[in-house]
Amino acid sequence: MCKEDIMSETMRQAPRRRPLGVTIISVLVIAGGLISLGFSIVGIVALSAALSMAASLPGNMMSEVISPWLFFLLGLAIVLALADLVLGLGLWMLKSWAYWITIVLHCISLALQVFDWSVFHTSIISLATGVAISVVVVVYLLADREVREAFRV
Repeated sequence: MCKEDIMSETMRQAPRRRPLGVTIISVLVIAGGLISLGFSIVGIVALSAALSMAASLPGNMMSEVISPWLFFLLGLAIVLALADLVLGLGLWMLKSWAYWITIVLHCISLALQVFDWSVFHTSIISLATGVAISVVVVVYLLADREVREAFRV
């Protein structure tokens, strides 16, 4: 074995240190996932209670028309919240798939921020905040050598 092979083997087996910024991002993603999951579950419980009360009213069409869509959207919110939890744990454990998914999602978020602002006329403060967060996360993940080494990308 030559000296370079020994060094590269040592680098592959060396324990990785999670950079502080990655720790902060992963904790925020996990916290957001937990909050979204909690609100989604509360939403389903509240919708179920409202529908059971409204069902007793004569001529009530709400339960037949609106409730399937609301249940679908709340179910989708639960799936996305669980995905946030998985992504946050992947970042915490320095998984390369979580690194790339985070970059892709923040690039998509940039496009959606601009779309929301141009179509729905959201506030410029909302646009600036969303864009700033996404840009900072993407630049940090791509530009910081310590981060790339931790994820081994």
